[in-house]
Amino acid sequence: MVEKKRILIIDDEEDSATALKLFIEKTDKYEARIETKGSRAFTAAKQFKPDLMLLDIMMPDVDGGEVATQMKADEKTRDIPIVFVSGVITKDEAKEQGSIQGGYPVLAKPVSMKELMEVIGKYAAEKSISIEGYGAPSLRAKKDILSAERRKHTRVRTGGLLSYVCMDRDDNLLREGMGDAINISKIGLQLKTHLPIETEYLLLAINSVENELINIKGKVIYSQTLGPDIFQTGVNFIEPDVKAQQFVVELVKSYNLQKTGDKNP
Repeated sequence: MVEKKRILIIDDEEDSATALKLFIEKTDKYEARIETKGSRAFTAAKQFKPDLMLLDIMMPDVDGGEVATQMKADEKTRDIPIVFVSGVITKDEAKEQGSIQGGYPVLAKPVSMKELMEVIGKYAAEKSISIEGYGAPSLRAKKDILSAERRKHTRVRTGGLLSYVCMDRDDNLLREGMGDAINISKIGLQLKTHLPIETEYLLLAINSVENELINIKGKVIYSQTLGPDIFQTGVNFIEPDVKAQQFVVELVKSYNLQKTGDKNP
């Protein structure tokens, strides 16, 4: 009897995860398991040893980018292929980017049976999928991981999700994550995150409306705890180039428009 390939589904929306599991196991070719907590994804992967992980990008406790980084940093899990599944990127947007986001394949929700089977068939036998090939994410992938969320939200509003990379003084990339820009000006912003930011510098990676990746380096000026698993960090922009400065001006305009709209529903 041929052993079934294992698919691990990480999604905080249990209904969505269950639908994927039913699709997968309906073929009788795969065994699927669900984990609804991003914080438990890494442990679930080590225990279940999947041939493929279907990973939701936006989760309340630990986002998909952090899970992917953790997976690639451990020798026991780095070769498990990861496919992002996102509800905030449209199917058209996924096609525009060649179905690759942050260095990983991506499926836009709702996922059809045909799309799901094509992706599983293509990647379940692969090892460590990324734009650059096999192994840990490339520098580019580390800088723009989770670009699906960035593009969706920064096009609509500034006071939304932004990707960031924690860096040391020598610009070594230490950890990626996502945060909510709760305030922004021409000189900096305030970022709300689920994990504390303890480094001195950040690289904010944002996609413009034209889908051009804009990197803005910032210096952390303060960090405080707002509540359980909620942290706020103040960041001052460091000498952004002309293009980045122009982009920041547009972000500030967009943010101010949103604040006005929030006050006048």
